[in-house]
Amino acid sequence: MPPQGLLVTNLSAPLQRDFGETPVAAKKGQASTFYFHVPFVTGADFGWGEAGLKQATASANIKRVAYADYDILMVLGIFGTFTVTAYGE
Repeated sequence: MPPQGLLVTNLSAPLQRDFGETPVAAKKGQASTFYFHVPFVTGADFGWGEAGLKQATASANIKRVAYADYDILMVLGIFGTFTVTAYGE
């Protein structure tokens, strides 16, 4: 579980830990999921989008993934995004 801030959380991290012979990638593809929580009215949660590695590679026509990262942005626990970025050939 990544650390969370009180008002805003903004975190970027790699999806793997072994960077031994990672090449510099020519292509970059992204896919995002969005989240919205209504705490005061209904307590309902809404989410849309797919932030999978498959969607990220498809957005840039990547055939072979060299490495991938993820980004999380959460504001007051009410609105957030989760983005996967794939790099490859």
